[in-house]
Amino acid sequence: MLRPRLRATPVVLALLMCAASACDPYSRDRGSRGGGDDDDGAGSDSDDDDGGGPSWVDSDGDGLSDDQEENLGTDPEDVDTDGDGWEDEEEVDLSTDPLDGDDHPYSMGWPIDPCRDELSVTGNQVGQVTAEFELLSQTGELVRLHDFCGRAVLMVTAAFW
Repeated sequence: MLRPRLRATPVVLALLMCAASACDPYSRDRGSRGGGDDDDGAGSDSDDDDGGGPSWVDSDGDGLSDDQEENLGTDPEDVDTDGDGWEDEEEVDLSTDPLDGDDHPYSMGWPIDPCRDELSVTGNQVGQVTAEFELLSQTGELVRLHDFCGRAVLMVTAAFW
């Protein structure tokens, strides 16, 4: 009876992909563990040059390593540094500022584009970038135009006279 050899293929493929991308099963920050330049020859997961824990440790469990939080200026002991109800990692992933309680993802789930802070107003004609403005959404939340800088925006308005 012939045994199928495909059973080991996904595991081997996963290991090859992991090796090719320097993945780290303990952190979202791929490549931050192992192979460090420590004097003892051990990987960076065994000790850390600054005397702290391994670089992949996530003390508050929000999905950002303590090293990432230090680089961002967020609190590695608090899942929601700015207290706006959104975890730090969610805000980073959704292009909002985890240090600003007024800057958070939209409750309706609309994506915010990271290019919003790089726009320069050029005018009000087709193909130009108009000045930033805010409108209320159907939930009463303020929505800023430049948050959708990477998308076509169709505005529908109505008035009762």
